[in-house]
Amino acid sequence: MAVHTAFDYARREHDSVLVYDLSAWDGETEGMADIETQWRRDASAAHISGTVTVFGPDIALGHETQRHLAREWSDNVDAAGVDRVAFVSEGIKARAVSAAVDVGAEVHVFGSLEEAVEWAQG
Repeated sequence: MAVHTAFDYARREHDSVLVYDLSAWDGETEGMADIETQWRRDASAAHISGTVTVFGPDIALGHETQRHLAREWSDNVDAAGVDRVAFVSEGIKARAVSAAVDVGAEVHVFGSLEEAVEWAQG
């Protein structure tokens, strides 16, 4: 089930891995609550053990966005109970996101979706 957002996104599953493609997200946190709630529901499914989030090259990761990720995304990952969380982007954007979240799950950064899904499957 897709939620209404200010940008297009895609959600799919690869066996036990949930993939959210947020390539069109600009990093603006306003309006993200619905998609974050949906992600948490999807990631909490019993068969999901890993997640992959894909970012585009135009995402802005200002102080407010990083603070939001640290608070909201960290809480969502821990509540979902997944074992592995992967972030994908060109350049250093995924690294910045991974540095912002503080979770009990393993976190890793990748340059390609295929590598991230393979790793997240365990």
